[in-house]
Amino acid sequence: MLKLSSEVLGHDHIIYIRAAVEPESVTENGDGIIGFTSANEDDGHQHEIWYNPGSMGQEIPNPDTGEPMVIPERYFVQEVNGHTHEILDQYLSIPSNKREKQSENYEGITNKYLKIAALAYDNDCTDYHKDAVKAEDMVFGGEYQWDQSIRTTLQQRGRPYLSFNVIKNKVNTLVGFFRSDPMVPKVKPTEGSDATLSDVYNALITHTLADCDYKSVQSEVVTDMIITGRGNINIGIDTKHGVEYGDPMIEHQEWEQVNYMPHLKKDLSDCEGVVKWRWVTKEYLLRIAPESKRKEIEHMNGTNVMTNLAGYQQNTKQPFLLFNKSVINEEKYRLMDITRREYKERLVIFNPVDEYYLDGEDGAIESWLLDAKTRKRILSIPGFTKDTRRVTEYWVGTFAANIMLYDRLSEFDGYMTIPCYATIRRGRIKGEVYDLIDPQNELNKRTTSYIELLMRLGTNAEIYDDQTFHDEMDKKNYEEG
Repeated sequence: MLKLSSEVLGHDHIIYIRAAVEPESVTENGDGIIGFTSANEDDGHQHEIWYNPGSMGQEIPNPDTGEPMVIPERYFVQEVNGHTHEILDQYLSIPSNKREKQSENYEGITNKYLKIAALAYDNDCTDYHKDAVKAEDMVFGGEYQWDQSIRTTLQQRGRPYLSFNVIKNKVNTLVGFFRSDPMVPKVKPTEGSDATLSDVYNALITHTLADCDYKSVQSEVVTDMIITGRGNINIGIDTKHGVEYGDPMIEHQEWEQVNYMPHLKKDLSDCEGVVKWRWVTKEYLLRIAPESKRKEIEHMNGTNVMTNLAGYQQNTKQPFLLFNKSVINEEKYRLMDITRREYKERLVIFNPVDEYYLDGEDGAIESWLLDAKTRKRILSIPGFTKDTRRVTEYWVGTFAANIMLYDRLSEFDGYMTIPCYATIRRGRIKGEVYDLIDPQNELNKRTTSYIELLMRLGTNAEIYDDQTFHDEMDKKNYEEG
């Protein structure tokens, strides 16, 4: 990892801490070299980073088990030229404005994003969306359990259509199982020396999940999975105080407000784009829009904004609306976050011995976004070099209808909206409710017919079966009075 040092005698250093101590440097008391600093620009001096296994922090209780837990081991900077430095808590990071893309080809980039949104919507509308809507209707119950065409026919004939909802109780039972025993990720050590680090990771996970009310989020996601076959989790960073200092966010995203490009793998490794959206007011758009886009937002209305993405879609029977004239309230504009994946050749700084690559993957920073001075400082650290590599980038475009507000490189190595599937096979998605639809329909129709028959026969109707009487003689005596 790369961190920053304190400033001493008018200079500071970039600090590189390796994953393990150099074996040949270990002393009798266990100290050893675990990293180096960048070279000073004036005289070229560098410091070694030493690891002292005896300098542990204060023990604190594990929030899960109550067992003692220690803070990670202490690193210190070796003295050189009569001075040393403190290792700051701050990691080397990319300034937020470096991720913003100032593209000259505005129309071309906009078309790329809108095409992804259209194709993702088409993909979900092929099967998933209509199956999910039907499943939601079955859980809601009442007249929604009957197809509109059947309801209309029965109404015209003056016949009843009743529903006896048995699905909702089954859904509530399944959701209750998950609520009573929620799944919480845990980190386990692979060897004895990992135990301390595992404790720290578990403490961070516990704190983050509690801060995000993860139990409620998980309950909502599981409910969507059971009913529609797919729930969605949003991960992100609270940027109120800047991206560099933001806290993690974990949120539930409604199933109908997310669309994915075609994919077969649950981890989205074969998915080329994702769009999440919601309806908002023009006033909200004015609050979040950059200064350069506010005038354009102010003049938005039903006549000068693109109303749908039919021009980008393959299935135009279900157009993806951007402006909704039919809503009663003011939430008429679709606000979208569209994420697309790109593959580019980039100049990457890396340490081949440690297999440490500044390529934006596995939490590492993107070296090509650093300024020339910072790149030079990193390359002065022993073991670092540079080369051109093919990397995967995730770009996020924020749109108000068809107006692009932002285009930025994601801080995450992957999509920020993650699907959780009940069942997915060959692209088809199925929830637990799917297999209950036919039994529920059969129950509704059979019971409705039974009650209708009673109504037609009048108040003197008598219904009996083979189990009503003791024998044939008893039945005959009853029938003959």
